[in-house]
Amino acid sequence: MSDHWPGLETIFVPNGETLVVSSPQDVTAILQEMPEDTRRTIADRASRRVRRDHTPDHRPRQLEDYYREALSRRSRPARQVKNTATEAPVELKLGLS
Repeated sequence: MSDHWPGLETIFVPNGETLVVSSPQDVTAILQEMPEDTRRTIADRASRRVRRDHTPDHRPRQLEDYYREALSRRSRPARQVKNTATEAPVELKLGLS
């Protein structure tokens, strides 16, 4: 179980690999009302996800990928994209300062 925070869905699938709660009462309700087999299924999914994507072995590769992405953005010029709210072009500066 987790409270909601920005980016949670990039690590776990809410209500599939973790249960999102906003109060102690939510936790109590889940423990009392959700069937044990459902809770175990969600816990098993979370465990598999952690072992597959979130181990210390994954972090160096992930850091290298971020580094390569940042380097590739440094060499790209700014490009124009349309702002869908106004349809006016918006300049995006891609790269590191």
